[in-house]
Amino acid sequence: MCSPGELEAEPIYKGIWGNVGVAHGVATAFRRPHDEWLALVMPRLIAKGFVDPAALDRLDALRPHLGRATLIGVRLRLERVRAAGETLGALGLAAAGRPKEERRWPSTRSSKRPKAWRSGARRTA
Repeated sequence: MCSPGELEAEPIYKGIWGNVGVAHGVATAFRRPHDEWLALVMPRLIAKGFVDPAALDRLDALRPHLGRATLIGVRLRLERVRAAGETLGALGLAAAGRPKEERRWPSTRSSKRPKAWRSGARRTA
């Protein structure tokens, strides 16, 4: 979804992917609780070419399942944290947490997300 010029300007491409020969791939994004986003990115070596459209269709079929799995993962993690806090409280020990401003990745509320994420558009062939 990027032109070659846009790709070369991306920090992850300049710093990591370009150095190891990655330029193609597939990605999807999910809105998680509390208006956070999760992106799953599967890079592909330039030498292997573009991803086959049939493979994209199979991955699209998995997307709802991946979305549910991420939500379940978030809920299980929150339950684990809650139980740890209750256990420490029952033992009379202080439980520490991160300050609110450090709880999110800096870019989760950024308007600089790719247009496809903001618009809800699907992949293009």
